[in-house]
Parts: sequence; structure tokens; C-alpha cells
Amino acid sequence: MPPLSVRTGSEVANNPPENASGALPSPNQALIDFSNWFFDVCLDQMQFMLGLFDFETLQGRLELYVDRQGLRKDSLKVLKEIHARGAIPRGEVQDILRVSPRTANMVVKELQTNGIIGSQTPKGPISLRFPVKTHDVLFPGLH
Repeated sequence: MPPLSVRTGSEVANNPPENASGALPSPNQALIDFSNWFFDVCLDQMQFMLGLFDFETLQGRLELYVDRQGLRKDSLKVLKEIHARGAIPRGEVQDILRVSPRTANMVVKELQTNGIIGSQTPKGPISLRFPVKTHDVLFPGLH
């Protein structure tokens, strides 16, 4: 294998690479080539991260998390609904669980205290949160 030759910036500027026909690539073609390469790398990284997060099987891992944390069994219904919809109004927890408002508030409070759900405001919609303590169960591929 021949040794690698390192070119300085001025050598590259004075002797730019040529394409297969021996002509210099146009600035537009160079930008197109770079953009294509860049977007290929971005797509590859997004696919890699989606594989690590594996959102399609997250509901099963939420069930495991509820069991390991000793949370109320009915809280899993709330977590699954939030996962499916992204966020839910607090008032819907009562309907999801078919319980009294007091019981629904207790479930929400337990999940918030645990850190698995949160809200932008005290009375706003609730959504999933993923504090560090959840990563080993919910996203095992990250470690």
C-alpha cells in the first residue's frame, strides 16, 4: 500500500481535484455532491437513533417499567394513552381509567412524582418524560 500523501490547504487551492473527464467540477456540482453526502449521513444517523429508541415496542417496555417501579397497575393505561396520543388533558385520566376524579388525580400525582409524566403548567396536558432512571428499562439500546 503506498503511503498517504497529505496536502496542505494551499496545495489543494492551487491544484484542485479534477473529475473523470479531467475538467474541474463546477461550484454548483460540488455543492450538490456535498449536499447529497450530507443528507445521506443525516438519514443514516436518524435511522440509527430510531433503532436505538425502538418506539414501536415502547408500550411493552412501559409495562415492564410500571412493574419494576411498583406503580399502580391502572397507571399503565394512562401511559399507553399518552404514548399513543403524545399528550392528554388531565381531565381525561378519569375517563380513561373509569375512576373518580380523586383516584385519577392520585394516579397522575404518582406518575408525576415518579418523573415518567410531566406538564408545561400545573393544569396543562400531561405527556411522557424520560428521566435518566427510565433509560435502562425504556431504552436499553442506549447503554
